[in-house]
Amino acid sequence: MDRLFQQFYDLIFQFHPDMIVFCDPSGLVKEGNRMAAHFLQKKGSIYHFFHSSSRKEIQHLFEQVRITGEPATFEAVVEETPSSILCLPLYSNNFFYGYALIIRDISKVKEADEKIQYLTQFDDLTKLPNEQATFNRLEYLCQTEKNPAAVVKFQINRYKYINEIFGKDISNEVIKSFARQLRNIFPDTYFIGRLSNDEFLVIVYNVVNKDEMIRDIVHRINKLEDILVINDLEIYYDYSIGIVFYPVHGRTPKTLIKNSEIAIKMGKEKNERIAQFNNHNSKSIERRIFIENELYKAVKKRELCLYYQPIVDTKEKKITGFEVLLRWKHKELGMIPPSEFIPIAEDTGLIVEIGKWSMEKACQQLKEWRDKGFRDLKISVNLSIKQFYQHDVVKMITDYLTMYEIPPECFELEFTETVPMYNFEWFLEIIRKLKKLNIGLSIDDFGTGYSSLSYLTKLKLDKIKIDRSFIQNIYLEHDHNVVVKTIIALAQNLKLSIVAEGVEKKEQVFFLNRHHCFQMQGFYFSKPVSSDEAFQLLQNWSEKKKQLFI
Repeated sequence: MDRLFQQFYDLIFQFHPDMIVFCDPSGLVKEGNRMAAHFLQKKGSIYHFFHSSSRKEIQHLFEQVRITGEPATFEAVVEETPSSILCLPLYSNNFFYGYALIIRDISKVKEADEKIQYLTQFDDLTKLPNEQATFNRLEYLCQTEKNPAAVVKFQINRYKYINEIFGKDISNEVIKSFARQLRNIFPDTYFIGRLSNDEFLVIVYNVVNKDEMIRDIVHRINKLEDILVINDLEIYYDYSIGIVFYPVHGRTPKTLIKNSEIAIKMGKEKNERIAQFNNHNSKSIERRIFIENELYKAVKKRELCLYYQPIVDTKEKKITGFEVLLRWKHKELGMIPPSEFIPIAEDTGLIVEIGKWSMEKACQQLKEWRDKGFRDLKISVNLSIKQFYQHDVVKMITDYLTMYEIPPECFELEFTETVPMYNFEWFLEIIRKLKKLNIGLSIDDFGTGYSSLSYLTKLKLDKIKIDRSFIQNIYLEHDHNVVVKTIIALAQNLKLSIVAEGVEKKEQVFFLNRHHCFQMQGFYFSKPVSSDEAFQLLQNWSEKKKQLFI
């Protein structure tokens, strides 16, 4: 049995994946396993295998092991390889025979640690300091810097659109290209970091003259290119810049970052690429940023709701359908106008998620009304630019119509005149696919955008809706009367249905009827209402129409 155990220990010793070495008290290598064969071949003192700069320290460690009789673990470079060493004293009957060393190669562990350390500090895509490192640098600035400094925030505009339309690979190339250019135009004394997906931060130290510094920034950014060519594909992109000064505009990283964002929003409102933070104009921008942050929460928590405004056929004196309208009642601000939060949803890309939710909710509501007997009712849903250019928009509509058993002829999509201008060929292809579904298609707010007869004929639409601004001024401005009559005649000649929006007075109803426009919506018939109120309106329509059509 003793021989068996000895054989077992010998096998462990020889085939152990780490180097095992025995040394005499002077450090001379006497024996080792097969992983330490080169030690045995070279012979000599174990200390010679360590880097010369650490030999004295290691000799001291060995001496401590001998004196205390306790093992010690340490890291050192053994023959240019980072290693972990366990040093064991060999005693028998109080006689010291030497040392046993177990030496493990930890080079791969070190490489992994260095990579992890790198990734915690640097952005892997751009090789610039990442968000946390950038924030840390700002924190260090605020804690130690006595001289004024500038914090310059760069934001790539339309990045979400580039990502959605061209894909992640292309948008990554845009980010890499922009980062490369920033490194090229700014000196090494400036700090450059990536703050988020589409945002970069530059810190300029020791700013003596603010105006001169801004002129220098303007001079440098003129060297930035706004076009990237990838596989013969030309990608145009733009950027906005917000400048704040430490410590005047903030003494903490969060304040400086927030105010640089406000500066960017200020510049966008004035259609300026570069803007400096201004306390006097920051309140409205702060509200926008607040609403933007709250909108993210509202979408996640499903706090938005749908209202419905009836579309009335004044010839048949009945409700033919409802336009679906998005509403948001904030717990602190109350009802936030769609004109305020929908552009923010567009800018942030939230409109895509909101659009999917509202379309499904509208189909669900129409099914409920149909199940209650209103089988001929139609529903009209607005589709934004970003929604229209989603690759799965046709499939999404098809799925919802199937899921809620909605006949395609009872479903209508509305879009503004600017949508086709974004990418007409792509838009035209989407329209063709949608027409095959047999759903209705109409242009909303007609007369306020950039319509052209050429694309009206190409698109084969079903309906145009006259913008409320023309309807409200009927009888007040002769030009508006002419415009309304012209639009009605245009629709009739193109065999398109027509709806007048914003009808609020009986005189407007008479005017429109006289010119053969019988589809209308507006406060004269009903304001936008909740789904429950809309159902009550349907149930009580016979009484309501007596008041409307006296």
